[in-house]
Amino acid sequence: MLNLYLGSYLLQQRLIDPETLRKLLKIHRETHLRLGVLAMQEGLMTAEQVQEVNDIQKRVDALFGEVAIQKGYLTQEKVDCLLNLQKRSTARLTQLLLDHQLFTHEEMEAVLKSFRDYNQLTASEEAALERGDAEGLMAPYMALQCQLAGVAETDALVAYGSLFLRNMIRFIDGETVLEIESQQMPMRNMMAVRQDFSMGVKMQTALLMESEVYEQLAEKHARMSVTSSKELMDDSVKEFLNLHNGLFSIWLSDHEMKPFLEPPVKWDSLPDFSGDEWIKIPTATSFGKVFLILQVVKG
Repeated sequence: MLNLYLGSYLLQQRLIDPETLRKLLKIHRETHLRLGVLAMQEGLMTAEQVQEVNDIQKRVDALFGEVAIQKGYLTQEKVDCLLNLQKRSTARLTQLLLDHQLFTHEEMEAVLKSFRDYNQLTASEEAALERGDAEGLMAPYMALQCQLAGVAETDALVAYGSLFLRNMIRFIDGETVLEIESQQMPMRNMMAVRQDFSMGVKMQTALLMESEVYEQLAEKHARMSVTSSKELMDDSVKEFLNLHNGLFSIWLSDHEMKPFLEPPVKWDSLPDFSGDEWIKIPTATSFGKVFLILQVVKG
């Protein structure tokens, strides 16, 4: 996750060109083996067991290792060993930049300092990025958003934002990052779907993005071409929002809250989202920006 944020910063500052970054991230992906692949390579799980765990992950918000332990395929000790193997097998972007002589060590040190200053990252937030810890990254961001919106920060709201980031990575685009440095929303050619639900308080939630991004997200979630049919395209985006909110409902139920979901709908007459009453979670994907918008309805 840290690689993606650093890569985004390098592009914004024009310290690297997009093609070079794509090549380096490709090297990173090729050296980063999924936990299930490592488990098979080490003879700890069969392909059938790995596929079963992957299928379960599509229905519940859980890490591969957590599900594998619950199923009895791995122990915590084995998962820890696999995570260490995975970490050792992955080339960090900073190392790749140095290996390809794009920066000297002194230049790299200066870039990392400016990256931390630009994003105002604390040591704990940078560590969360390094671990891929969505909650550790989302918590301070949601605290600020809740303060601006005039609502109390709760564990549920942090969990909601963290889950969205994980679901975007898991189901839509593995290169999705939380765009912590910007909340600007272009309001031209915007498309949105909306779903209301209650969890003790009423909430309005929506996915908002430009029309071109909307088409891409619809196809990525549907895993097929849907742009020839506006109805199919809308249904795919609505299904993704419903999937996200459905997984969050499981979290609420586990924490003894009773959620109620309304059916998702296409949102044609969009309100003005510039006000602070809307909590905005901006994500950057490889194909454009996707905003999760939510509002706690008071009264």
